[in-house]
Amino acid sequence: MAADPPVYALAFPESMAELYRNHYLRYPLLRPKAVTIEDLRHVMMTLLFRGFQDLQNILIRVRVNNIYLIGFEFEVDNDEEQLRLRFHGDEGLFPGGTDLPYSGQYPQLDKLDLRSRMIIGREGLQKAFRLLGMARTLQDHNYLQDHNYYRRESFRSAILSVVYHIFEAARFVEIESFIAENYETEAGITLTKLHVGLVNCWVKYSRDIVLNMEGKGEAMLILAL
Repeated sequence: MAADPPVYALAFPESMAELYRNHYLRYPLLRPKAVTIEDLRHVMMTLLFRGFQDLQNILIRVRVNNIYLIGFEFEVDNDEEQLRLRFHGDEGLFPGGTDLPYSGQYPQLDKLDLRSRMIIGREGLQKAFRLLGMARTLQDHNYLQDHNYYRRESFRSAILSVVYHIFEAARFVEIESFIAENYETEAGITLTKLHVGLVNCWVKYSRDIVLNMEGKGEAMLILAL
């Protein structure tokens, strides 16, 4: 018997637009370039209109003030001069807690993990949006012939790409908030090379995501995976 599909939670503050203005107008060098909110709305409406609730589904919940990130700590190895971030309570995406090297490299993904066939960054998101906007009969046909992208299970990979980046965007905001809250002085916040490095561990995976979304109440979307 096949296992039940997992349930992931997408989490955003009540007013992401306000958070965006407060943080990224203060730190313009860290401000992500964004895929437009209309792009995300287009994906959602496309999925809803096609009635994917009839397929094997994964439930994506967007809740107010329910950020997955529970906490993280710094670990510095003086011998190797390498700083790591360890995330706690993040079982939905990184089971057991995960070390992130200062270089920004992610742990090796298992070949069976769908994320290992997923394109990251602006290029990946643009291709995912285009794929999700195609007629369903064209999706697999077009992308199965492009071995550099989604290959088999192309539609599932495209959706997961969008979902994965939304997770990263929420976490990126939390990390920057932590830096601001813990390093602010009477003279303001001076981000050192170390602080910028911490943010850069995440920014390459979240710079292209909309951070100015407004979330009120709860929105639920059923995605076919």
